[in-house]
Amino acid sequence: MDAPPAQVASDLLADLLTVRQQLEMATPTQVVELQRIAAALASVHANALTRMGEHGAALRWWRTARQAADASGDLGLRLHVRSMEAGHGLYGQRDPETVLRLIESAERIAGGPTVHLSKGGVDAGMRQAAAVIETLPPTYRSHHVKQTGRMVLRAVPAGQRARKTVGEFREVLGVGAGSDGLWHFTRPDAVVW
Repeated sequence: MDAPPAQVASDLLADLLTVRQQLEMATPTQVVELQRIAAALASVHANALTRMGEHGAALRWWRTARQAADASGDLGLRLHVRSMEAGHGLYGQRDPETVLRLIESAERIAGGPTVHLSKGGVDAGMRQAAAVIETLPPTYRSHHVKQTGRMVLRAVPAGQRARKTVGEFREVLGVGAGSDGLWHFTRPDAVVW
């Protein structure tokens, strides 16, 4: 059984304090591993705080996770922490520009883009996004999932929005193109976005 986020956050504080104390007495070789542990624990803690709606505290813990991952020198962990932070940032913690900066930071660390859009472009992206959402049972198509889908639609360049695959993805989401050129939900009670 999963523990509630508040319990996870509380439990993690004790673990993070222990790691901090161990870092103060660690040998240089131990420091690297303890930084990895601190990065992992701090990112889980930030995740729990995000789920609790404690966005300010979550942002501080994401920064701690990034700093610890960077100090560990573990490339995979550095990229993972940034991708997790960017993903959580999409749900109200960060504006899109900040999320893009996190992604760009990860790309710089990785030595280049980690996703190659040129290999599939808009059509492949729309098909993949539709496939992911269509495989979810209807009960799992939450507000989070639909918001993410709408963000994917907004990322499609304006000149590409008339493509067949984009229209098919709008259908999967239940979103249509309005006569005024804005994107609308097909439900009459929904808001324009």
